Amino acid sequence: MYKKNRTQEQRILNILSIEEWVDGMSFLRLESPITQFHARIWGLQKRGYNIIGRYVKNKNWKEYKLIK
Repeated sequence: MYKKNRTQEQRILNILSIEEWVDGMSFLRLESPITQFHARIWGLQKRGYNIIGRYVKNKNWKEYKLIK
């Protein structure tokens, strides 16, 4: 199971490294959605990646940014 999560973490890192801010809902709109992206981002933060989040104004979700 962790291997699958690691693959999802790698996909998230790839997306965050390309985009400035990524709307969390974007992870759900992928061809292969990452439905537990909050948990994957939390795992990446625990491993030392500096990922910040902020709430989207007038929405119920966050957007994320990888600080390099």
